[in-house]
Parts: sequence; structure tokens; C-alpha cells
Amino acid sequence: MEQSIKPVVLVTGFGPFREHKINASWEAVKYLSNLKDIETDLGIKLITKEIPVEYNYVLEQIPELWHEICPDITIHIGVSSSAQKVNIERCGGNYGYSSVDVAGCLPANNVCLIDGCEVINTGIDIDAIVSAVNCNANSEVCCASGHAGRYLCDFTYYRSLSIDRDRCLFVHVPPMSEEFPSSYVGFLLRSIIMEMLKQVL
Repeated sequence: MEQSIKPVVLVTGFGPFREHKINASWEAVKYLSNLKDIETDLGIKLITKEIPVEYNYVLEQIPELWHEICPDITIHIGVSSSAQKVNIERCGGNYGYSSVDVAGCLPANNVCLIDGCEVINTGIDIDAIVSAVNCNANSEVCCASGHAGRYLCDFTYYRSLSIDRDRCLFVHVPPMSEEFPSSYVGFLLRSIIMEMLKQVL
């Protein structure tokens, strides 16, 4: 009997940078990947990847991940010091990258893609996902955001959106705290994956 092909879900988090010596985004992704039932319950193949906070790595390796893994959906996770909730980003921006990465580098001309448009919006219905996640959590813990920050989070999102805007999201998570421990954020990410799959498949 032939096995059915499971949807491939790629989830990335970031490595250390600035004051985030332990990055809350990668800690949440690690927790998500350790949920023993996530692949069977959601009927998926989950692939996780830690991304260094480096422009050149993102420019070269994000397209490689899309090519090698062929994900049905891709969700990038990053930490935001100002986030009070889990923020799902509506768009990625191409211009204005003037803060150096962990290697002390900037992208050429402070842009992601020289010939790229100014902004790329995701094709995913974010409002529907926010509503569903809050319903599943029985709390207003998730919201939509219109600006991903013009650093590596935004840069990574734009790079992925330029490849396939209809199968990609970026999620900003708050720093780790009693209110948002990695385990709880992992639970919310699981909910986001579940709702995103409903739209894409």
C-alpha cells in the first residue's frame, strides 16, 4: 500500500543577537519540534531550522531551503522586544536595512533585492488566523502587525515572500517570560500552523 504524502511544514527561528543571547524564537521552535504528537495529529512532516542573524546567509540560504525542502508552507519566527502578544506580520519590506547584523555586515544598498518591489504582502488571510488562534487560546494573545521591523526578521520575510507569498508567514514572538514561556508560544505556533494549513491545502 502506498503511503500518502504528508504536507511539509518548514518553521525557522533565529540564533542569538544583541541582548537576545538565548533567542525566544528558536526556543519556541525547539519546543514545537519536540511535541511528539504534532506530526501525527496535524498529518504533516515538520522541518525546523535555526537561522543566523546574518543578511548574506538569508539571501543565499532561504532560496536554498525552499528549493531543497519544497515546503507546502513556511513560517519564520523571530523575537521582538516590543511585542506584547504574538504578532503575525502582514508584509515584508525591501528597503531601509541600515542596522548591521551579527557579523557587522549590511546588505548592498540597504535593500533585500535590488530589483524587488517596495513591499510584498502575504497572500495568507492573517485576520482569520489571528481570530482562530485567539479562539483556541481562549485569550487575546495574538494580533496582526503591518511592519516587521527592517532588520533580519523583515529581511527574511521579504526574501521568502519573493519566492512564494501564498505559502509564507512571519510571526514575531515576545521575549520569554512567565506570561509567554517557550511551551506556551510553541502551543500558539502549533495553532498557527493548523490554521495556515487549512488555507493553503
